[in-house]
Amino acid sequence: MLPPVWTGPSDNPIAKLKVSGNGDAPDIREFTEPKQFNDGRRMMIHFDAKPEKTYNLYLSIYPDGRGADLLKAGVKPDEQVNGFRPEMDMYLFLTELDAKKTESKPSKGFKLVTHDNFAEK
Repeated sequence: MLPPVWTGPSDNPIAKLKVSGNGDAPDIREFTEPKQFNDGRRMMIHFDAKPEKTYNLYLSIYPDGRGADLLKAGVKPDEQVNGFRPEMDMYLFLTELDAKKTESKPSKGFKLVTHDNFAEK
């Protein structure tokens, strides 16, 4: 008997935001490792923010955004973000919200692979 074929998640909130999002997508400049306790589970996000906007960060294991989860609502530039898994391809998408909480189109998927560099275990 053949096992069922799993095709992964079918819900794609990133694709929905590409169609229904208002305004231009923000850009993620880079992620940097924390200086201490770098276990691959947290990174610092860097992007250019507008003062009147708030930002949401989504995480997916698929480059097209399938199955994306909201990793952090209200993320700020140069802020430490937790919740990553070391040695795994992840794709991050950033959106901005205006005063009416209308979400923008998502940024391009930012591929990130973190590494566990915490030697003092």
